[in-house]
Amino acid sequence: QRALLRDAVAQWSACGTTVGLVQLGAADDALARLHELGIRHVRLDPGHVEGAGQDEQVRRVVSGLLTLLKGMGLRVYVEGVKSADDLAALRALGVDGASGPAAQVR
Repeated sequence: QRALLRDAVAQWSACGTTVGLVQLGAADDALARLHELGIRHVRLDPGHVEGAGQDEQVRRVVSGLLTLLKGMGLRVYVEGVKSADDLAALRALGVDGASGPAAQVR
């Protein structure tokens, strides 16, 4: 099964598409296999980032995840960002992109 996934990622990558992992944390054993599978980015679940604008503990968790993931050469995106405060804090921490109501183009 891993070989099949690795081949599929390689084929998509050859076409210029990047393949990533959605909702890091949903599959605990996936972190160890990211490079083996050719994953280039991850998207953090909203539950990991909600409250980043006001909560220092949330910012510490996100900062740690960013250090780990970026240290592995991955791009990190966050999804479901609801508030402008959270978006500003996440950008300051160094996320590569965001989705959600607060991240809409105006």
